[in-house]
Amino acid sequence: MKGNGFTVFVMEDGSVRAKGKNNVGQLGNGTYTDSIGETRVKGINGVRAISIKEDHVVVVKKDNSVWVWGNHPLCDTKGCSNPKRIQQ
Repeated sequence: MKGNGFTVFVMEDGSVRAKGKNNVGQLGNGTYTDSIGETRVKGINGVRAISIKEDHVVVVKKDNSVWVWGNHPLCDTKGCSNPKRIQQ
């Protein structure tokens, strides 16, 4: 799935990887550094659903918890470079 300059992949094991632009943490790897290679999104596995917007990601895990990263309104002004749990 693609956002604005970045791509997110859900792997067969339910983990998530991302690559590309990362100026607001949209790769979810704990940095704001762009990556030409795939990086694993920290702490995200067991993905049931995923939504990619222009510069952020929303994930629902199999335990029904909801996580966001990147320039999501529930993140700080720079964006979440690590996934942030927003709902149980």
